[in-house]
Amino acid sequence: MRDTYTVPSGTVQALTVVGLVLAEAIVLYVGYGALVAIVKPSIRELLGGDSAWNSSD
Repeated sequence: MRDTYTVPSGTVQALTVVGLVLAEAIVLYVGYGALVAIVKPSIRELLGGDSAWNSSD
């Protein structure tokens, strides 16, 4: 009996890799954005408040 497993074409494989990389980039972008939103107030407090971030003060 012949093996019925088919290997995807190069185009399908390339599109799959591009899709996975794009999805990973989106997840990392959102994740790091959330992390910064959570940590930023603590860092600002640690450094002495908002005036430490504004050189014009």
